[in-house]
Amino acid sequence: KDNEIVFRNELEQIKKNNELLKIQYVIAPKIIDRYVIESFVPDIENRLYYISGPFGMMKNIKNILLEMKVKTDNIKTDYFPGYDI
Repeated sequence: KDNEIVFRNELEQIKKNNELLKIQYVIAPKIIDRYVIESFVPDIENRLYYISGPFGMMKNIKNILLEMKVKTDNIKTDYFPGYDI
């Protein structure tokens, strides 16, 4: 399903140039919930999160992060229109 990831080549190039950047690709039908986030991210409260995708997905993930005590300033969102859920 690698061909379903928009801008994957560009993201991988950015990752290659920044050793501190970690990218996790999650493709439907997998649901991103608290347990998925915990499995990917150590030090949950001390990380910067960049969420890009359909509005509903971003809203759900942001709410989960806030429930996990992540500061609002540490959550960045980028709406990706055309794929709303």
